[in-house]
Amino acid sequence: MLGVTQIEAALEFGAAIALNLGVAEGGVSIMGGVYYQKSGAGFALSAYVRANGFAGVLGIITVSVEFYIALNYESDKGAAHGGQLWGQASLKVKVKIAFFSKSVTLTVEREFAGSDPSFADSLTPSDWSELLRRFDDYAA
Repeated sequence: MLGVTQIEAALEFGAAIALNLGVAEGGVSIMGGVYYQKSGAGFALSAYVRANGFAGVLGIITVSVEFYIALNYESDKGAAHGGQLWGQASLKVKVKIAFFSKSVTLTVEREFAGSDPSFADSLTPSDWSELLRRFDDYAA
């Protein structure tokens, strides 16, 4: 007998506006969302915001910018506690002049929990003995 093996749900929202004045045009949009996935004993949850903007003059020069930031959590697949929490952010800038186009993307990702070693994992028994030996001269 087969049952449900995975459930996914997403909620997205946003707004956009654009303006065209003939010689110049531009627009901005902002979108956000939440994503949930349940699979087996674990689950994943993500929340994000994405903002875009562009401006152009006579169709010859166009500049566009995209900003994205997300916070993600993934459970430890049924462990008593734990999991992984990390954030991602990126910024993309694109400049187009006539037939020439150049884009640059900067990305950063940081993990907040889940991979950092504990204090006990950071020291070997010999390191711990050395640390305690340094405090032998101090009165208790």
